[in-house]
Amino acid sequence: MVLDLANKVDLQPGAELYFDNLFTSIPLLEELSEKQLAGTGTVRQNRLGRIPVKTKKELEAKSVPRGTHDVVFSGDKVLVGWKDSKAVYMASNKYSAKVTSTCKRYNRQEKKEVQVPIPELFQKYNGGMGGVDYLDSMVAVYRIPFRYCYSLYRYLFYCSLLKCKNVVFLQRFLFFP
Repeated sequence: MVLDLANKVDLQPGAELYFDNLFTSIPLLEELSEKQLAGTGTVRQNRLGRIPVKTKKELEAKSVPRGTHDVVFSGDKVLVGWKDSKAVYMASNKYSAKVTSTCKRYNRQEKKEVQVPIPELFQKYNGGMGGVDYLDSMVAVYRIPFRYCYSLYRYLFYCSLLKCKNVVFLQRFLFFP
């Protein structure tokens, strides 16, 4: 599906794509590399196959500190397992796994915010997926129950509400940062 959309949009070589765990796979990143497109996305653990990366159970152990990461390289592709509050896996064919900065996270034992090292890959993904995550949260907040959605007018009102939220997002975060 990602490749079909990329072909329809006619992306130029070097363009960056960000996708969620529903679409990310290693074969997809290989095909994007052949087309000279950059791809980054979270990966479900059941799609990792036999890649020698720490399992979710190993990363989420209490003895493993927050910010720990495990990296596997293959050509221009990188797969990173990172422990935030839970284990997260991410793959990319553009960004590296080196730790470039830190992020703030709340520590329940110390009852204060602490600095956690974050790989470059996760930082770029969070910046690229911001609008999609914002729209998902707005859809969840302003959801119309489907049992009341028999009316065409209610459905059209719902669609116009989503358009208004998109306009507010564009004005607030893109044009007037």
